[in-house]
Amino acid sequence: MKRKYVVLSLILACLMLDGCSAKNIDSTNISEDDEYEVPVDEEWDENYKESADSEDDYSWMIPQADHDIFTEEEKKKIETDTLQTATEVWGLYENITIDGSLPSFSSGIVDFTKQQRISVLEALGELGVIATTNDANTQNGEKFIPFYDDYLNGKSGMVTIYKVYDDGLIGSITFLYRDGEIQSYYVGVKPGTNGEPCVSGKNVQEIASVKYTPKGYFIYEDKNPMLHASSYGYFRLSPMSDECRSLTDRFLKNLEFQKYKLMVCDWDEETVHELLAPGMFEDFYYIKFGDAYRDSFDSIPEDLFEEVMTTYLPVTVSDLRKTYEYDETTGTYSQETVYNSPYPPFLEVTDYKYNADGTITLYADGVWPEYNSDHAFTNEIVVKPFEDGSFRLLSNDVTEQELRLPPVAYSQ
Repeated sequence: MKRKYVVLSLILACLMLDGCSAKNIDSTNISEDDEYEVPVDEEWDENYKESADSEDDYSWMIPQADHDIFTEEEKKKIETDTLQTATEVWGLYENITIDGSLPSFSSGIVDFTKQQRISVLEALGELGVIATTNDANTQNGEKFIPFYDDYLNGKSGMVTIYKVYDDGLIGSITFLYRDGEIQSYYVGVKPGTNGEPCVSGKNVQEIASVKYTPKGYFIYEDKNPMLHASSYGYFRLSPMSDECRSLTDRFLKNLEFQKYKLMVCDWDEETVHELLAPGMFEDFYYIKFGDAYRDSFDSIPEDLFEEVMTTYLPVTVSDLRKTYEYDETTGTYSQETVYNSPYPPFLEVTDYKYNADGTITLYADGVWPEYNSDHAFTNEIVVKPFEDGSFRLLSNDVTEQELRLPPVAYSQ
């Protein structure tokens, strides 16, 4: 039964241990006489305590710390503060639709939009907490720095980081440094059966290392990561310009470093045909259509294959038919499947130049959390945008910086 959910560990890793934003907590203000009334998702709480053999229980995949440096009072206060903070922005959840059949680790909210996420993020920021979500700048990220400075100086400290996940779940991760050890305490908040916020998910993790990079990434390593999940979590605390974010999302977000050589070597319009390899078509297809290619890779229609490939790369139909396995009788291409690397680096635009010929030169850094680097290498990429939203990559010039370039999964 448990093997059935191996893939879900990756989802849970992102859901429970991904980047967030923070609120300093002074545990010295906690009184032993304080009473905490924290609404809890009773179904989650009961499942968590029971055996992990039911199809709806995923807690068996979440490693727990061997020992706990958080006190019970500290954890209760974190839960109370997290719930109170979520409650203060819960008016933005008034018109949500809840689907009780969704997995228990999710928010249960149907079709939570990006704009809703951004609105919740901004509302959390107005409360003064460090708050983050995908596709937006972290709110109050500078408040994290004192915690990291204390850590470097061997001084105990605690900071809480909030994240609005894609499905609307609000999570907090509290990092505690004490007596030479670091642990994190995750608390999730989602709609309960009555639609009101309730705690749904709690977890203590031992942290092996933390690093705050020059560009403002906080990268942390779990000692005991979930099965098949990366041991590294991260979030960008420093702001990124709207234009750099937009250019990154449009041109670079879905390009792979370890499936093919496009991003790891120098090339131009004259030499790019030498780099053609399996793995490119499905990535460009996703960029063009916003969905994965789901038909057989053994018989890709020539019109589709050639349209996609010649749109995004300066190659000819002749180049494609020489490189890939092409069946003239059926008018189809076939290629082997090249799977995505589990924890690849990714590019983010740091500068750009709009050229007179209509092309754009992108200057991008390779961020590689698995190696604690936000400047692993730099790429200078020239792209030509088209009116329909598509584009063509025209050249790449890559330079190693902090790290060596990653190996490529497919070798011709």
